[in-house]
Amino acid sequence: MLKPFLLALALAAPVAAQAPYTTTTIGVAQADTMMAAAVKEAEARKLALAIVVVDEAGRIVLARRMDGALPHAFELAKRKAMTAALIRASTAAAAEGFAKGDHTLLAIDNMLPIAGGLPVKDGVKTIGAIGASGSPPATDEAVAQAGLAALRN
Repeated sequence: MLKPFLLALALAAPVAAQAPYTTTTIGVAQADTMMAAAVKEAEARKLALAIVVVDEAGRIVLARRMDGALPHAFELAKRKAMTAALIRASTAAAAEGFAKGDHTLLAIDNMLPIAGGLPVKDGVKTIGAIGASGSPPATDEAVAQAGLAALRN
């Protein structure tokens, strides 16, 4: 009678010891808030940009190509957002490293070390990123920053 109990206990122990995989990611409501603020900033500057919000793994949550945005702007905005999410830092910081000779980032597909991508943080954890493209990099970053700032309000 003891053997079935021990067998059940032995089989249950590994299951009980496993912790569930959890992740924290940006939600659609947060992405909507960021997108609205970034688009408002772009419109105030009379810019036609592409803006992309991704989750912590660089997958698109929300994307918009404004009327008049250049055809390649969407791809660049997506890559900026992906880069910021995956490196957990701004693409401006990546650009600085690249300018100093650190080209390791290019070993990862679709990485883009050009300003305009910013990570979205929940405390210290990166939960996503926003990327903007279609104007000079510093202006793209300012538009992305407007989107990021909307989450703090």
